[in-house]
Amino acid sequence: MSEEKLNRKVAVILGTDVVGYSKHIEADENLTLRTYEARESVLLALIEEYGGRVFNTGGDSVLAEFPSAVDALECATSFQTRMVEANKQPDSPMKMRFRLGINMGDVVKRGDNLLGDGVNIAARLEALSQPDGVSISKSVHDMVAQKTRHKFHDLGLQKVKENAFHAFDVIMPHTQKRQGADGTKKPLLMAALAAVAVIGAIFFYVFQEQGASKPGNQVISLNGSSADQTSENSPSAKTSANKMSAPTILVMPIDVIGQSEVEGIGKGVTESLIATLSKFVGVTVLSSSTSYHVAESGIAGMNLKTAFGIDHVVSGTVQYLGDAGRINLELVDLDDGTVSWSDKRDFTAESLFRVQDELSQLLLADLAINAVVGVNQGANWANSFNTIEDYMLFLNWRQEWRRLNRQGYFASEKLLKQLVKVIPQENSA
Repeated sequence: MSEEKLNRKVAVILGTDVVGYSKHIEADENLTLRTYEARESVLLALIEEYGGRVFNTGGDSVLAEFPSAVDALECATSFQTRMVEANKQPDSPMKMRFRLGINMGDVVKRGDNLLGDGVNIAARLEALSQPDGVSISKSVHDMVAQKTRHKFHDLGLQKVKENAFHAFDVIMPHTQKRQGADGTKKPLLMAALAAVAVIGAIFFYVFQEQGASKPGNQVISLNGSSADQTSENSPSAKTSANKMSAPTILVMPIDVIGQSEVEGIGKGVTESLIATLSKFVGVTVLSSSTSYHVAESGIAGMNLKTAFGIDHVVSGTVQYLGDAGRINLELVDLDDGTVSWSDKRDFTAESLFRVQDELSQLLLADLAINAVVGVNQGANWANSFNTIEDYMLFLNWRQEWRRLNRQGYFASEKLLKQLVKVIPQENSA
């Protein structure tokens, strides 16, 4: 079935699951089934009360869609509050606890069922949730944060199987405030930062004493090799540094499909992507004027690497019809021509800026992890931070430190002071 024939829409999805259901069944199957039936009846009544619709069930799980993110959140928190109270009752035959997750995203409608990433991420959020808790995606958080009484704890970027998403816990009286992903590594990260800062200071002291800024002096690199150090302001030094450490990124002008009068949206998305990617010093991002120049040249595909020295190309479209549209983006690695990242988001006039910022941040995170640092190491580091912004701060510090010159030392020292403020806050969760 072609994509054009798929019946797609944006939906708010609630996923539920019983904690330790298999163990309950093994211990007492009849009691487990009776208890779940009673708890499920409460859940189904609440889903109906808040305007939701159950579209799939499976043993101990329920998937429901809601017309409103606020309604889905109120339904979920009401249910968990009731379940906690039920488990406190002395005559409760079984303490049955639930995990709940809520996502808002693109889904495919097939009969009465819903499929696709929007549903998958809701299931991942449910698995991520703590017992008696509710975890939500950033798209849901942005919709409900200013519209409900609830408070939220930022869990940062999460990657479960093929899905990467930004998650939040709903803070409830009976739940614990958790660390972000892989929080146990944060003290180690802090120690590593301190050690590297000391090493950097030693390098800087040696450079100062030996006059490393003079032409012809030897500089020891991180891998133990040596190289002639020319003046850091010379064109050859700058070119060499860029080639060694900074992949070149080109954001092609984003095409608008549909209404000609909204072509400015494509330019806005293009410039937003360039501005966001430019926050990371580990890549060289070409300007918007260069993007339009390259587009007019007619050179495309793998030839861009030969003609302009470009390593990665971002391209995409904005489909616009009436008051709604969709942004499609992809990142191509020109070394082999493969699409290393792609995503799409639906938007309205009111949500356009939020959606384009969200896509820009996701693209930035993928570039930082896969194109610069490396998949395994980058993913481990990303899990040590609660937000993309904090992760970028760390990577920028790392990039400046690795320059091993006077300018890089002072820049890394300034960034390190910001990192020291960020990491203890995350450790205190």
